[in-house]
Amino acid sequence: SRTLAKRGLIIGDLASADRALRAPGKDLRVQAALKTAIDAAAKVTVDRRFVERKLDKLQSRAGSSSSAKLDALSAQIAGDIASGNYVGANASLNRAMVLVGQ
Repeated sequence: SRTLAKRGLIIGDLASADRALRAPGKDLRVQAALKTAIDAAAKVTVDRRFVERKLDKLQSRAGSSSSAKLDALSAQIAGDIASGNYVGANASLNRAMVLVGQ
């Protein structure tokens, strides 16, 4: 959704919506999950705590995976966190999640 994209959020950032979208079910359930995600996106603050939790999720999913792109994104994420650019770190985390297959 545009609301999520504007905030730099992905469905995986919103645990309840992520679970609902991955569960087998009816179309209405998916629509309700998306509405929940959009409503929740308005309340999310992309701050250090949010980024660190997302970084932990990335690290657990990536395991020992490594690539030049992932290494470059990791350096960008670390620099953004160090400088307080949490929105930038979140954007890089989103790209890294795609690389590791979310």
